[in-house]
Amino acid sequence: MHAYWLERARVKEERHRNDAQGVSTGDPLTISAYHSGTKDGGPMQVLRPGLIDFSPLMQMHDHERMVLFHVMSKEVTFRKVDRQSRETGRLIKVLVVNDFTAMPMSMPPKSVMKSYSEAGAISKRLYPQISMTTCALNPPTWFKMALKAGTFFSNDG
Repeated sequence: MHAYWLERARVKEERHRNDAQGVSTGDPLTISAYHSGTKDGGPMQVLRPGLIDFSPLMQMHDHERMVLFHVMSKEVTFRKVDRQSRETGRLIKVLVVNDFTAMPMSMPPKSVMKSYSEAGAISKRLYPQISMTTCALNPPTWFKMALKAGTFFSNDG
């Protein structure tokens, strides 16, 4: 099963590399795309979680398959930054932008969040230096309020 996902990552990375404009449409279920052009030449991955309809995603995939899919997506990113690092002789990392445009008031379903969380834990071990930073763009009002509340209760606040 893992070989299947590695092969999918190889094919996806090859498709991204051959994209003449440096922009890939990504996967329609995740609404993500890679854009080239950060200052150091690294890729920028834009995610739009507010545009995802989680219903068909949850009907099509069980938990294990969703976790492997998310890890495979990190493998695609790793292959991109690894190739660029080898070509330039510098450590290249990905900039991740979460664009929350059209984000609904509710959180994604727990099963989806659990698969993201589990895939994130696996990815941290497999790709410890892949991310330059992650930022939020167009956060919804409820997100800002939750962040403020969390800051209020933190030890640093």
